Amino acid sequence: MGFDDTFLNRITNCSWLLRCGYRDEFGFSCTYVENTEQLKRKIDSVHWENSCLDKRGDFSSFLCLNHRKEYREWNNVANIIKTDYLPEISRKLEDAIARQGLPDCILGDIKYNVATLFMLNYYSEYYKMTDFWEQMLTIYLSGHVPCDYKKGQFVVY
Repeated sequence: MGFDDTFLNRITNCSWLLRCGYRDEFGFSCTYVENTEQLKRKIDSVHWENSCLDKRGDFSSFLCLNHRKEYREWNNVANIIKTDYLPEISRKLEDAIARQGLPDCILGDIKYNVATLFMLNYYSEYYKMTDFWEQMLTIYLSGHVPCDYKKGQFVVY
């Protein structure tokens, strides 16, 4: 267990939100919202929140049921992420949100999902990251923000 150096470098040094509003090729199908109003409506939706919570629940439940000893470290690992990594990423996100004129409401959602990506990386020895999380990571690293998930596809700004 532990964080992969390549992951840490990629996620702490990516160009957060730089490509929002553009249509880029990710190597998988997705749909796009057209503007920040649609972004705000989608990212604030119960559907998006439940999609992320369900996928995170699959991950944490798997660990709890199959790797109980390692799962007991969950809160300690979460605290390390919150204190050692999220503050720097949060500052970069806040700057990017202001620079790109994006709604402030996206910050909490991104931080929650990024914290989950950190947890997935930490526990990668025990749980293989699903396509959902792999694709989400790709979207963030590409300078975009996912804001919904429908019919097996991300909705992206």
